[in-house]
Amino acid sequence: MKGFIPHYNDGSIRPQALEYKLIASSQTPKKGLALKWSSGKLVLCDGANAPDYICMCERATLAADTQLPVLKINPDMVFETENSAAINGVSDGTAVQIESDGLRVTATTTSSPHAKIVGREGTDTAAGATVYVRFV
Repeated sequence: MKGFIPHYNDGSIRPQALEYKLIASSQTPKKGLALKWSSGKLVLCDGANAPDYICMCERATLAADTQLPVLKINPDMVFETENSAAINGVSDGTAVQIESDGLRVTATTTSSPHAKIVGREGTDTAAGATVYVRFV
């Protein structure tokens, strides 16, 4: 699984520096994992939730009160990831949901989608194809 990897910034906001934030010990951080705030800690972001940060490292386990490097999402950032299901009927400019693993996008366009597809690698629409998204 690819995760959400920073692809480019459109230039109107300078690239963000990494920040160190508290991650809930129940999480298994992976590079590119979408995260959101919950009870003062970062947790997995999926489904109809909007992510706040992207994890920038991997750890098998976490001790309590562990801080890890994360990238704060800004509206001008575009991320490369993959789709978890075929996106035949989903055109560029359409917002979709984040997959339950927090690393990919789905083809679901209902129920508060937060990942707007801004492009794709070639014309491939099969599951596992590379797509480029901006969080809205």
